[in-house]
Amino acid sequence: MCFIKEFKYYGIIFTLALLVTYFTIVDEVMALSTEQYFENENGVSLSKNEYDFISKMYWDGYQSFMTKEEYMEFKILGVMNEQVETKSLDYPKIGLYPLGTSITQASRTLKISKACTSSCVLTVTLTWTQNPTVRSYDVMGAYLDGTTLIGIPSTTIVVDNNRSVVSDLTKTTNGIGSSFKLPSGSNLKITQTFRVNTGGHVYASYQHATKTSSLAISKDYTFSKLGYGSVFSFSQNSQRYYDGMNGVDLAV
Repeated sequence: MCFIKEFKYYGIIFTLALLVTYFTIVDEVMALSTEQYFENENGVSLSKNEYDFISKMYWDGYQSFMTKEEYMEFKILGVMNEQVETKSLDYPKIGLYPLGTSITQASRTLKISKACTSSCVLTVTLTWTQNPTVRSYDVMGAYLDGTTLIGIPSTTIVVDNNRSVVSDLTKTTNGIGSSFKLPSGSNLKITQTFRVNTGGHVYASYQHATKTSSLAISKDYTFSKLGYGSVFSFSQNSQRYYDGMNGVDLAV
């Protein structure tokens, strides 16, 4: 009987020791996830979890350009602890390039990401994997199907590690679009960020000018799911300037 009692006693002690070790490890992991991992020149300080969140929503390296205003909006909305859903498209692909040209190597990648609580924050990123030859007025935007925009979208361009903000914005009840002239330089990335109500679908598109365009030509469209990238329905005159790249979409 004494042996059994001692065995039960040491069994309880061993179990308690395991529990203490487990919770100690959990506390250490939680501490690592909340302590400072990265700080940029704008004074934005990120934990490891926050850093990884930004990489998923945008791209790894966007952390260096993030402003305090952007960071605080994410914190206030509480989305940085939520799961990020992403969909991407490499372009051009065989059979998708205008005029039936077969090109196997992609020149750019379009990605849409979302993180949701009571509303959804979406980012659309176009990464040029090859430097574009034509640098005229391109367009990035989204068609909103069954959902509505909250606040004002922002579009930024990063080239050669310099960031600029796009000022031109077209906004209607069912869509948003930004026109911008592609700057000179390399490592070109364009990102659009906006927030919508949950419910419905968001279609995102990037349209590249294949010949010299103008700001007026780039804005000569309406928003339609039947348009280029399921977003831009260009006029008959304007559509010939753009390459008709497919879009990406997510339910919200």
